[in-house]
Amino acid sequence: MVRRKGEKKQLTQAEKKEMGKRIKIARIRADMTQEMLADVAGIVPVYVSRIESGHGNPSLEIVVNIANALYVSVDELLYDEPDKKEPLLPGGYIELLKDCDEYEMRILSYVLKMSKTALRDNSDFRKIIEEMESKKIKVKKRKTQKKPLT
Repeated sequence: MVRRKGEKKQLTQAEKKEMGKRIKIARIRADMTQEMLADVAGIVPVYVSRIESGHGNPSLEIVVNIANALYVSVDELLYDEPDKKEPLLPGGYIELLKDCDEYEMRILSYVLKMSKTALRDNSDFRKIIEEMESKKIKVKKRKTQKKPLT
């Protein structure tokens, strides 16, 4: 099918639902409420809810505003697997987060923020973590050494 200049392509209901899910996931990862996203994107909270549930029909301008508010690319909101140059997190972390629900993502986001603050604000905490990590390494080395036969 050839589209003429200026002709708009409407998203199917399934495409709207999928985009809504991706927006919701990105919003949760950004630790934002629907109200916060609405405020930054220049829309009303009810419309954010409608978009996330697949019932809204946002214009490209609104999708761009939402993407900017969430610090993600428009591709990430429109497509299941956009081309990525580099992952934002190391692959192991992404795998750990893939099956998390909204509640788990919110808790993990909170724990990560608090841990980051503790690491930066408390040098003693950093020393404790480094000491724990060095002990872990030593334990691993001991386990791999072969014992002589008696």
